Amino acid sequence: MANSSCSPSGIIFAKLWESKRVVKFVAWYQILTFCGSLRSASSNRALLTTVERLAPEGISIRRYEGIAELPHFTPDLDHDTFLPAAVRDLRDQVAAADGLLFAVPEYMHGLPGSFKNALDWMVGCQRFPGKPVALAHVSARHAFLPGQLEEVLKTMAATLVPEAGFNLGLTTNNVDVDLICSNAGHKATIVAALEAFRKSLCPKPQQAEEQPASSTLLRGGYSGPRPK
Repeated sequence: MANSSCSPSGIIFAKLWESKRVVKFVAWYQILTFCGSLRSASSNRALLTTVERLAPEGISIRRYEGIAELPHFTPDLDHDTFLPAAVRDLRDQVAAADGLLFAVPEYMHGLPGSFKNALDWMVGCQRFPGKPVALAHVSARHAFLPGQLEEVLKTMAATLVPEAGFNLGLTTNNVDVDLICSNAGHKATIVAALEAFRKSLCPKPQQAEEQPASSTLLRGGYSGPRPK
């Protein structure tokens, strides 16, 4: 299980008397998302777009868009000398991310071939083992995919974060961002899952964000008179 020792909010407030400003320290986590469908109107793509819109403070969402450009996996190319540029970019992005979020449809009771090809190329990423991974599902009709994908990821030595996974339980593929966002329950499910993902990640050095000095802070930590 991923480390969960970070503070519940991940936010610390500090006073800087010299500058007469209050600095808010926020631990930001980079989540790289993958849509397992190449269809432009994919419901999983709509789900990830919604995730980007609803991401809470402390989480930066970036989507990997290069699945279609990856060559078919072959061990003959899986060497520094011959490694395709698209594969190198994939591995670099995976290595740099604090966690991965996959939204994948079920095709013919299995994984989409293009997405499985991307997973095959990820195996050679030296920083993939132990990488926190969460799974997001749109449809309630996926009977085979979740178990298959979890088995593949366990074989790849990923750290699955079940509390950060979710299923909206929809029964149609005709899904767009507005449909998801119009449902308060769906929005709450997504935000709660992202918060759980953030809390599960290893603590990172905190980045300072300068805030105007005021007599009261809206969230946690210092709440007192303006520095003089």
